[in-house]
Amino acid sequence: MKANFITVFIPTYNREKYLPRLFDSLEQQAVRNFDVLVVDDGSTDNTENLVQTYVKTASFPVRYYKKKNGRKPSAYNYCIPFIKGTLTFELDSDDYVTPDALEIIENKWKTYQKENKKLVAMRFLANYHHNKSLIGDKFPDDLRFTNTYDIRYKHKVRGDKALVFLTKELQKNKFPSVFGENQRMSILYNRIGCKGVVGVCNLMIMTKEYLEGGITSCINNEKRLFKYPVSNAIYYNELNHFSLSPIHYIKHNAQYAKFEFYNGKKWFDIYQRAINKKRALILPSIALGYIKFTKRKLMSK
Repeated sequence: MKANFITVFIPTYNREKYLPRLFDSLEQQAVRNFDVLVVDDGSTDNTENLVQTYVKTASFPVRYYKKKNGRKPSAYNYCIPFIKGTLTFELDSDDYVTPDALEIIENKWKTYQKENKKLVAMRFLANYHHNKSLIGDKFPDDLRFTNTYDIRYKHKVRGDKALVFLTKELQKNKFPSVFGENQRMSILYNRIGCKGVVGVCNLMIMTKEYLEGGITSCINNEKRLFKYPVSNAIYYNELNHFSLSPIHYIKHNAQYAKFEFYNGKKWFDIYQRAINKKRALILPSIALGYIKFTKRKLMSK
């Protein structure tokens, strides 16, 4: 049987209350170009029985896998071998989509891919559940192709977006194994995004409801960043895969060094682990990171 064009990947944990809304929105799709892959990250509620019902009754293929709780990045790493679609569309279990979302994804992907064969991912707009307002910013009107770094640091586009990946590129990348920490989802997005171009589109296709305990509420909070120092060190170090201006090089590598000092690493180890060792800039960057680390340490006393 021919694989569907899109696999909708849904990582979930104790979200039985919200999954029906998501599945209802998938049932309303104008096309049937997709299958659904649910990875249950060790739920203790009725999620398994609920999804097994959809496996039997949904008008589109649904596959369900349950694993030991390990947080969203581990669910990504777990699911990668099971993805069948040409594209992977990520949905959290408290999201839902517009009736034309999957149709838009397929049409826009094929159009953009004709223009640029290096396309590895796309981003669309999303809105808030509580008031339907745009999450963050629109993309610049004249922007079609970019990379994950420039979206945030050059074009200053903030806020969560609907994310679509070329599956074969997703399958080449994984989250790092970091025990006991949440991770920035951007680690994986950057690993994919530095391999090609990212298409952006100012069409709204998804609604998000942010619930307490989700990864967004855990990671995107400045006060909590030092609870995840290993992941943050990886994130800032891997920004070196992109083309950085001198000022951004120093800024990001100082952050990398700051978290590595917090992890107990020594100066030489931090230098050796740095991905891009620009001789004139790396040592001042590490020194600045040490100052930031020391300041943080003094403030926490």
